[in-house]
Parts: sequence; structure tokens; C-alpha cells
Amino acid sequence: MNQPDTIPNNYLSDKELAALDEGRTISGPGQQHKWLHVGAFCTTRNGKKIRIICTDRASTDPGRHIFPVIGLNEDGDTCSFLLSGMSMFEYRETAKDLIGPWIEPIPWPWEMLPVWVYYCAFDLNGFAHCYSIKPCFDGFAWKAKDCLQIPSTYAPAWAGDWKLSLTERPKK
Repeated sequence: MNQPDTIPNNYLSDKELAALDEGRTISGPGQQHKWLHVGAFCTTRNGKKIRIICTDRASTDPGRHIFPVIGLNEDGDTCSFLLSGMSMFEYRETAKDLIGPWIEPIPWPWEMLPVWVYYCAFDLNGFAHCYSIKPCFDGFAWKAKDCLQIPSTYAPAWAGDWKLSLTERPKK
């Protein structure tokens, strides 16, 4: 049942493990994420990059799960998380929680775009667009009242999922 990118976890049922193998997230006390494994780079709710250096998923001894996931932030400080990605010792949703895999920022040509452009994103066909307001994703495309296509000669090269390409102009 376990594939190379999954790690056994005795807290999960066969149904939950099957959901993970299909790439779906699960909920409940045994929640874990397929992207949460040793060596992975993850992002926190506040956009920080964390490298996972240790997990303790396979233990059946609840006492061993004091720090089930340990990561290093960009400053080299250690961070502790529950298997769900929630920051340890907070017991509520915080900016420090892990929310997904790290995605390298897209190198948008902000210095070449008009000052009124606050967002950029790719579309399904790989064309880059800029927006004055944050566009909404309707399941098929990024939609906003004001939208301009960025000429392909100025659009950055990026091979990621276009649905994850929405980027806000960095604040100075």
C-alpha cells in the first residue's frame, strides 16, 4: 500500500492512507500531509520557508510524539509541528503553521510593470497577465475587472502549476 513518497503512520486507518496515496488531504486527529516528509521544503501560513529535518510518524507509542515534526527556518532556528502541520504549543491556527509545499517565487518583472499593477498570474495557456486588483479564481481562470496580458518577451519562465501562479507585488 505504501508508495516510496509515503511514510508509514500507525495512527492512520487504511482509508486515510489510501486518501494520502491519491494526493487528497484528510482531517481528524491523525491528519498528515503527503508533502510533509524529511527533506521537503514547506511554507508557513505567513509565507516563511521551512525545511523538514525530522519526522516521527511510525511510532505507536504516543509518548514518543513530543515533537513529531521538526523543521529549520531560513534563520537556522528549529521549529516543531504536529503531524497536521500545526505549530507546536499553539493549539490553534497561527501564522507559523505549515500549509503546503514550498513553491519558489515567480520572478515577475515588477520594475517593468506599471505602478498600478499589484498582482500577476499565468493562465491555462501559459500567458502571463497583470491586474490592478486581486483576481478571483473561478475554477477555470483568474478573473478581474482590469487585466492586461504581459508580452511573452517580458513574461518570466516558470514551469509550475498556473493555478498556483498568482503573486502579489512585493511590498517595499
